[in-house]
Amino acid sequence: MRCPPALVVALTLALTFAGAGDARAARKARVEWTGVTMAETTDSANRTATAALLSERLKQASKRAKWGAGTGPLKLSATVTRFDWQGTDDVVRLSVTVVARIADGPSARSHMRVGGKPDERDKLVREAFAVLADGLVTRLAELTRK
Repeated sequence: MRCPPALVVALTLALTFAGAGDARAARKARVEWTGVTMAETTDSANRTATAALLSERLKQASKRAKWGAGTGPLKLSATVTRFDWQGTDDVVRLSVTVVARIADGPSARSHMRVGGKPDERDKLVREAFAVLADGLVTRLAELTRK
């Protein structure tokens, strides 16, 4: 007995998209960043703006992460423990360390050093925070899935 082609197409589509709902549900776990702070020892002229930039990057990275099936919202926080500039007249180097934590759970730490021209400090901070946020969120998402 031969199956009609429309039935084969319908079954194929049904099987293809049957798992897609689970994947979308796993990605849609609610994530709340309860606080992004700068430690008092950090060398930042404007702690509030720097913390706000990191917070924005962490929220963007959180939207792309696969957090797994959760029962409630994940409450996360991050602290910049090191933010140091070193350099000369023609080259600067930024060292950044960020520790992110799951409320009542494990934490992840990431460190990065980037260098560039002294007049491109804002660009260096944005690049460093983008890389650090992606790494931290990926690690925290992996910890929540275990």
